[in-house]
Amino acid sequence: MKKIDEQRYLWLLRVFIIFMVLSLILNLILLFSFDKIAPQTKWEAFFVEAQDDNIESLYIQRSSDLSIYQNSIGNQIAKTYITQYVIERESLYTNPIKMRQIWGPDSNLFFLSSESVYRDFYNSPYFKHGLLNPEKQIITVSINPDDVQYHTELNLWEIFATLNITDQFGLNKKTEIKKIQIKAKFLQTPYKKNTKAMWKNPLGFVIEEYKYIK
Repeated sequence: MKKIDEQRYLWLLRVFIIFMVLSLILNLILLFSFDKIAPQTKWEAFFVEAQDDNIESLYIQRSSDLSIYQNSIGNQIAKTYITQYVIERESLYTNPIKMRQIWGPDSNLFFLSSESVYRDFYNSPYFKHGLLNPEKQIITVSINPDDVQYHTELNLWEIFATLNITDQFGLNKKTEIKKIQIKAKFLQTPYKKNTKAMWKNPLGFVIEEYKYIK
């Protein structure tokens, strides 16, 4: 009888160990799956007004009234867009896929630029060189929030961007400062946008002029 009880105990122990191993493997698979999925998940919120049930007719109520820059919320929204825009426009990577993501026709840069601003940038040697034939050089950009200022009397933004320049191995390092002036606005009247544009630039914030100041 004692021998039968020992065999039963050993059998239950083996079943328990197998169950624990399978459970551990399953948890590891789930953890790996969530790790892969999580970086692709992003939530964005904005207000839209729909004329009918067709998503293509969604549009945003906007205002070009300059007073929007004078209140803390409007100023902070514009500053956020401009900071993002400058960082992406001045950055340079050796990976051509990364460059298409930040400069190409589906980029934030494209949707935040007026037609003339993006056309001038697209036709510039810097764009052709950076997108089609990047050197083995990496430029990352940092901007202090205090270095993004709006000048009411001139209706323009002034930004100081710090460019951290290294080679592909991170051996040669140097820093440059670019002073940039930007004219921008929230579009005055609502206009229809396709779905992609709606997600990229829901508030209709547009860069109208982008130039370097020596």
